[in-house]
Amino acid sequence: MSRTRNNLAAPMLGIAALCLGGAAVAGPASAPAVCTNVAFDDESAGAPNKGVRIDLAGACARLTGEFDYQYQNNLSTRLTGVPSAISSKLLSSVPSWINTGIGIVNLDTKRTTPLGDLVTNTEVQWLQASNDDTDGGTVTVQSLYGTLGGATLGYTSSLMDFWSGDFLFTATTPELSVGIAAYEFQISSTTWLAFAAESGLPSSAQTSEGIRSVDFSSPTATSRLTYVNDGVTLHLSGVVREADFPASTLPFHPEAASTKAGWAPSFGATLPSKITGEKDTVSMQATYAVNALQVLGTRADISKLESIVPDSGPTKGWSVVASLNHPWSATWESNAFVSFISVDADLRFANPEVRSMQVDANLYWRPCDALRLGAEIAWMRSDIDVDGAEGYFNGVSAEAVVGYLSAKSTF
Repeated sequence: MSRTRNNLAAPMLGIAALCLGGAAVAGPASAPAVCTNVAFDDESAGAPNKGVRIDLAGACARLTGEFDYQYQNNLSTRLTGVPSAISSKLLSSVPSWINTGIGIVNLDTKRTTPLGDLVTNTEVQWLQASNDDTDGGTVTVQSLYGTLGGATLGYTSSLMDFWSGDFLFTATTPELSVGIAAYEFQISSTTWLAFAAESGLPSSAQTSEGIRSVDFSSPTATSRLTYVNDGVTLHLSGVVREADFPASTLPFHPEAASTKAGWAPSFGATLPSKITGEKDTVSMQATYAVNALQVLGTRADISKLESIVPDSGPTKGWSVVASLNHPWSATWESNAFVSFISVDADLRFANPEVRSMQVDANLYWRPCDALRLGAEIAWMRSDIDVDGAEGYFNGVSAEAVVGYLSAKSTF
């Protein structure tokens, strides 16, 4: 236990010293002339500039980054519907704690052209966890795209993405990206409509492989309608695809390979929550999916669903995620989260089901702009009903309580 505490304390104290000693970079004292009056999408006009600005071949370039150290402790895990002897064996393979370091560097550029602003983004991530069996972690490209005149081309978020709460349980999973060619046009001063051809559904392989995980073998078509006005954002999106299922060579039950339609509509909203606090906001997203389960839940759920549900047969499911952000003061804030996911599969000898629920809450303290310290606790439960032959869904029903501690430094 003392070793674990020392492993956690050293990075946190080091990052705290960076902040309290005034060594954190808040921004350049003066920006190059090409960056005069240039604001990127995550900045407000007239607000302090983020990161470091340079003149990159005539374009205004901004370099930003962050380092996040996270400690995860599985406080309690209980398997249900499993004999005690098997339960003990399975639990012994689950690590009681995990240390994770995440470093991210972003290079954004903006250049004025006759067709409008040409904006590009490149994001490189380094990630190492105490249980990933690597000596130096992995380095991946998690975003690489350009936008001009409403058109976007490259590797970035799907049009299906909307909810993005600030929680530690998603910190080790990057923002999900796909290969995308999209065009968005403005219908009115508050409404935008976008269409895209995407490389495929998001995949859990992105965490370890980044842009190398792009697979064009099962492309998708997506669309999105966005409304933004007076602090309210509404999101309506959809995806269609062809889902391929392999042939069965089981004795007495041969079955040819098949292709079925896959589709999913999704609705999201972010709006003020005056009932809980003057500056509070609520964000939610509800999705229904047929043969497209990777769009359900949060980005942290994809690897879990892919590991449980096989791709050998049709699936359908739905999910709802919602979160509340509550600032206590200029330096303290909390977030609360709840989600529910339901997936059913129509397989050859079974119709298994999985139901998953999670409740989460955290507290963040920002002693300065460059440093954030956080604590979080999550309750999770998954129920698996095989409903037929055993072995079609991987894993067992379980309930767990997980705690997180984090120190995040940005520039």
